[in-house]
Parts: sequence; structure tokens; C-alpha cells
Amino acid sequence: MEHSAQEQEMSEAAQAQSIDFTDNKTPKNEFLNGHFSIVTFMCADVTSLYLRDALAGNYFSNCLLMHLSDKEVQNLAERMVIWLTVGGFLFLRDSSSHQPGDSQGKNNPTHPREPRFYTRVFKEYFTYDDLGNSFELSLMNFKCVGPHIYWL
Repeated sequence: MEHSAQEQEMSEAAQAQSIDFTDNKTPKNEFLNGHFSIVTFMCADVTSLYLRDALAGNYFSNCLLMHLSDKEVQNLAERMVIWLTVGGFLFLRDSSSHQPGDSQGKNNPTHPREPRFYTRVFKEYFTYDDLGNSFELSLMNFKCVGPHIYWL
């Protein structure tokens, strides 16, 4: 039986947790990815979400930050650094500084930002291990593709 690359990667992980920020996305996500037995699905408000320190090696954020205020992004960035294991990766995808939706931005709850905002915010935070060694995020890659910005 052949496995796709995604299935191979998922089979090597001990667990994966999918956290959607709107209730209507969770059932579709579970329908599409529920065949991965290691994945748990939930909907949560990331502005009040707290997880165990050094919980995961990788975090993926897809078009989430543009829905948060500047302060909420800063608070989440601080917690994500703590949640990430040493040597782990944080993948971010978000909108660029262009306002999506109508040109007046009247019916649009997003907060488009310049890419340097996210770079600065995620560079500000660091954490310590049990021996007192400090760790911070390092920007590995950054690219604007159409209306989206990708960071690694």
C-alpha cells in the first residue's frame, strides 16, 4: 500500500492538534483530515488559549493573525515561543498590507499589516530552558506571494 508524503509525515508524528478559530471550520477540517488517527480537532479562542510549555515541535498558523489586534498578536507570539520546543518551527501565513474585501474596508474585520510588523513582534520574545539557556525565534525564510505573506 502506497502512502502520500503527507500521510508518511503524519505517521511519524506522535500527535497533532488542529485548533480552528471559527466553529464552522472545525467540522470541514475534521471531515478532510479525520482519517489521521493522531489528530484531535477543536475550536478555541487563541487569545485565551494556554497550552503546556514546549508542547510541540511545529506550529502552523494560516490566516489567523490578520483577525487579531496588534496587542493580541503580541500576546500570542509571546505564548507561541514558550509552546514551541527547542529546534521546532513556526510557519505563518497571513494577509499582506493590502486590505482585502471592499475598498473602504467597511465589511472587513481583518487588520492588514506590513510584513515588518510580524517580523518585529516575533523577534521580540524569547524563553529559557531549565538550565537558564535562552532561546528565540530566528527568521528562516520570508516571501510575499500575491496577497499573502509566508514566514518560516
